[in-house]
Amino acid sequence: SFNSPVFQKPLELGMDLVAHSATKYLNGHSDVVAGALAGSHKHIRQVMEKEFMTLGACPSPHDAWLLMRGLRTLELRVHRSADNAERVAGFLDAHPKVTRTHWPFLKSHPQHALARRQMERCGGLMSIELDATDEAAVERFCDNLKCFLIAVSWGGYESLQWPICALKGPSGYYTDLPFNMVRLYIGLEDPDLLIADLEQALDKI
Repeated sequence: SFNSPVFQKPLELGMDLVAHSATKYLNGHSDVVAGALAGSHKHIRQVMEKEFMTLGACPSPHDAWLLMRGLRTLELRVHRSADNAERVAGFLDAHPKVTRTHWPFLKSHPQHALARRQMERCGGLMSIELDATDEAAVERFCDNLKCFLIAVSWGGYESLQWPICALKGPSGYYTDLPFNMVRLYIGLEDPDLLIADLEQALDKI
C-alpha cells in the first residue's frame, strides 16, 4: 500500500501474500474503498476457501471500473508523488522547527540502507515531529496549512495531513506516538507550493 507495486515487489523478496489497500495509490482518486490480495495460486486458493468465505467482500462493478481507471495512471502518479516527497522531505529534514523527519529514503533515517535494498523509490507518505512544547503549537501548524487537507486516507491527487494529537480522547491518547507528530501525504501538486505552505505554517509554531 505504502509504495505500490511500482516501487516495491514483496513477492520477489520472499513474501507469500501481499495485501494492498486499493483505496490508496492503486485507485489514486480518493473515491473507492477496496483491497487486493496477491500471491501464488496455492496461497490465494487457501484464502478463498477459508477466510474469504466469511470475511471477504466483492467490489461493485462500478468500483472495479474506477480501480481500472486508476491503474492506467498508477506509474505516472507514484513517480510524481515520489519526486515531490523527495523535495519536501529534504526541506523538512533541514528545517529548525522540525526535530525529526520520518521518510526512509533520507540518509538520516535509521532504516535508510534497508529501504534502498528493498525499494526502487520511496512513496509520498511521511511523518514529522515538530519542535513544539504543547498541542496548541501543533494545532497552529496544522490550522495554517492551506495546501494540506486534514484526512485519514491518502494516495490521491491532493496532499494531506493528520496530526497525532487528533487521536486524543477523554482519557488521553489512543496511541504511544508523540503528540508533536504529524503525518503528511505528499500529493501531485507543484512542490514549490507545498514547500512554501509548509514553511509559512512552521513559522507559526
